[in-house]
Amino acid sequence: TVGILNIQDNAYVLTTAGGTYIGKTAGAFGYVNQSSGILNARASGVFQLGQSAGSYGQYIQTGGTNYAGGWLSIGRGGDASSTGLYVISGGLLDQTGTGNGLIVGEQGTGTLTISNSALVVSEANNSGIGVAIGWNAGNGTLNLDGGTLVANYIQGGTGSSTFNFN
Repeated sequence: TVGILNIQDNAYVLTTAGGTYIGKTAGAFGYVNQSSGILNARASGVFQLGQSAGSYGQYIQTGGTNYAGGWLSIGRGGDASSTGLYVISGGLLDQTGTGNGLIVGEQGTGTLTISNSALVVSEANNSGIGVAIGWNAGNGTLNLDGGTLVANYIQGGTGSSTFNFN
C-alpha cells in the first residue's frame, strides 16, 4: 500500500483522536510533502512515521507548520525493518505534547534532518522524555545541518544514537 499527501498553498489539514500514521502497517509506504499550509495533529494522540515492522514513512517539509501532538516517533516499528525519515528545511515542526516526546528511532530506524531556516520544537517538560534518539533498542540519527532545535533536554536511549552537528 502506498499513500502520498501533498500539503501546499493555504491548506489546513486537521487530524483528531486515533493517531496520525505515515506508513502504518507492514509493507506500507507513506509519503507527505509539505511546502506551506498547516497540519494540525495536536489532538491525534500519536504522530508516527514507519509504525510497524516493514513499513516506511517519509515527511519532507520545506515550509508551513506541522503541529504533531502527543508522541512524535520517527521509525516507530517493532524492529529495525521499519523506517521513518523526516527532513525539514523550512517551516515549523512543533511536538506539542508536554508529557510526551520527540523520538528518533523507536524500535525501528529513524532519521531527523534539520537544515536551513527550519525550526523544530519539542515542548516535552520534565514529565516527558524530551528528544530521545535510539529509544527502545531503535536506531536513531538526528542531523542538525542548520536551522534550530529547541528542546528542554536531549537523550540517547538503549539503541544506537547519533547526533550530528554539521
